[in-house]
Amino acid sequence: MPDSFHVMAKPVGPACNLDCTYCYYLEKEHLFPKGGNFRMKPDMLESYIRQYCASQSSPEIVFTWQGGEPTLLGVEYFRSIVDLEKKHAGGRVVHNAVQTNGTLLDNEWCRFFREHNFLVGLSIDGPRTLHDTYRLDKGHKPTFDRVMRGLDLPKSIRSNSTRSPSSAPATSNIRSKSMTSSANPALDTFNSSRWSSACRRPVFRASPNRRNQAGRHPR
Repeated sequence: MPDSFHVMAKPVGPACNLDCTYCYYLEKEHLFPKGGNFRMKPDMLESYIRQYCASQSSPEIVFTWQGGEPTLLGVEYFRSIVDLEKKHAGGRVVHNAVQTNGTLLDNEWCRFFREHNFLVGLSIDGPRTLHDTYRLDKGHKPTFDRVMRGLDLPKSIRSNSTRSPSSAPATSNIRSKSMTSSANPALDTFNSSRWSSACRRPVFRASPNRRNQAGRHPR
């Protein structure tokens, strides 16, 4: 059986543009010099990707990127990630997944994720009243509207697209990760037909919560 394993990388370290009340990872910034740059340097990034590919003998390789907030790195940084994966994968299929709070997503990000078939996890804590209680920005302002704007962006890209079927990129997925139960009405909204019918690329699917309610998580 081929050797295969999964590592979740944090190329931006604990850096994040939000200040969620339950996040245990933000405090890790204090382990680094004040004002330090948490971005993974190019040589370290290539070394990680090269070794990760070389250590697996499976026909497919899965990379997962988290934070902090990975979109703080910018689209060009992730373009370099894809280029390095192609360089070191030895012709094997490479999959990418990224977890984001969604507040920094724009058309460029969505086109990039679509072009390279990224699986995108969007962090949201359910309906507005719940989400805006815990998921605040650095100025302690609510973020629900910004997250929903990010969730809606691929719909506008799809509706404005005139790509032919032969040139259309493979489908990417955006999944919402909620701390609440599947009975939450917000998840019913995510599962409604308006998502799948209006925006087939990406397809939006709400994933069930696997978080221990007594625990804490960085996203």
